[in-house]
Amino acid sequence: MEGSGGGLEEQGQFEIDLDLQCLYHDGTLIDLDATEFRVLRALYEVSPAYLSISNILERAWESGDTPRFVDSNNVHQSVAKLRRILAVYNRSISIESKRHRGYRLAWPGKDSDRDRFITPKLHKIAPRETPQAGPLSHVELTETHVAGFDLSGARLWSYRFPSPLRRSIIDRDEWRVQLVDFHDTGNPGALITARFSDARKPDSIIFLKPTGEVAWILDASPDLIDYDGGIFPRAWTFRHVIPYRTPQGILVWAALANDAGWPGCVLRIDSVGNAITHFANGGFVEWLCPVTIKGTECLVVCGENNAFDLPFVAIFGVNDVPCCSPPGGRPRYRYRNGPTGFPRKYILFPKTEVIEVLARPYGHANRMDQSEDNLIVQVEAADLGAYFRYHFAPSLEPKYVFPSGNYEFVHRELERTNRLDHRLADCPELAQPLPLRIWTPQDGWHDGAIRWRDNPWREASE
Repeated sequence: MEGSGGGLEEQGQFEIDLDLQCLYHDGTLIDLDATEFRVLRALYEVSPAYLSISNILERAWESGDTPRFVDSNNVHQSVAKLRRILAVYNRSISIESKRHRGYRLAWPGKDSDRDRFITPKLHKIAPRETPQAGPLSHVELTETHVAGFDLSGARLWSYRFPSPLRRSIIDRDEWRVQLVDFHDTGNPGALITARFSDARKPDSIIFLKPTGEVAWILDASPDLIDYDGGIFPRAWTFRHVIPYRTPQGILVWAALANDAGWPGCVLRIDSVGNAITHFANGGFVEWLCPVTIKGTECLVVCGENNAFDLPFVAIFGVNDVPCCSPPGGRPRYRYRNGPTGFPRKYILFPKTEVIEVLARPYGHANRMDQSEDNLIVQVEAADLGAYFRYHFAPSLEPKYVFPSGNYEFVHRELERTNRLDHRLADCPELAQPLPLRIWTPQDGWHDGAIRWRDNPWREASE
């Protein structure tokens, strides 16, 4: 291996946070996974000396519990990514290599000049004699830790996860880190919904007190049993978690799905982590939205129903008896011990034209948005971000549906490849309302419809 790097003018400074295992450049957090940070830390701690691959592994995992998937190749890959990052942010510090000696951090000038380019990140720590120097204001999440800070920016505490988190969880899902004040003390705790990189560990909701101590941990493991008495695989995941203030206090609601099967449900969780299955669905539950209808607190949920192979949206009261998806469809998708109640309304969305052409079983209803007088359910209409946005009143009265911009491009690509025999401007699906199947306790299943807001593609061609 040949040497590389070093020698240009300073371009800002790196800070390495050894406690929270993350790297900053001029205050900006840099995207490193856990293995990359461990390699960087090992090089930093002995710099400017060289470290062999075996010594890097020993120092990076000092406890001797190096994961089975980490070996010399992972070290080389991490160094390659670290070199690219260093080059982008600050070309005055680099990683050099030498045959038979390994890697080291390098910088221009003397060995003692390291701190001109990379220094330990120093946190302003709240004094020990006043552990609650200020209310918890925000938290910061890395793959290995979560840390709590007050309004002044002083770090109040840090908590190390029992296993590193999945990288995608940190980057994508803001709802996995929330501040919740269950008892209205003015000093909230941190509600963390964790999905671990070690697939053998179940998803967990971890509630940390304002002082950073663990108040309770709830694993994703509802007590539902299959219709034939079988136990579902231990592959439950949290799809969405929200705190919801009610006249009885704050509750936490969690939507779940079983990644190795078909079931899904909603858990109602109290302030000390006790959970009951409040809604058991014949398929995944993907998203939750709180609504108030004539003074009654309700929850709207969406996802998929495998008994009908269609996406759904439903509503129930937070103080209603626990409920399950309505009867009908294939009986395979029922529970031996499911709740006996039913929701206030349950709506099935149609299998639309492009989903049929692409031979998908259904489009996923995977997100909802709210405005003052609208609740919008997003249902996939194809891949690549093409979906329909179904607008409802908060009580789930249908208003209208509107396609996303990407739907136009998917439709036209299917026209080009002769999988659709009509232009988007002449699409028969857009010429009439979309059908809905609606269930209520009073009327059972009955037909409904939702109109299109407009057809901009037809207007553009006129």
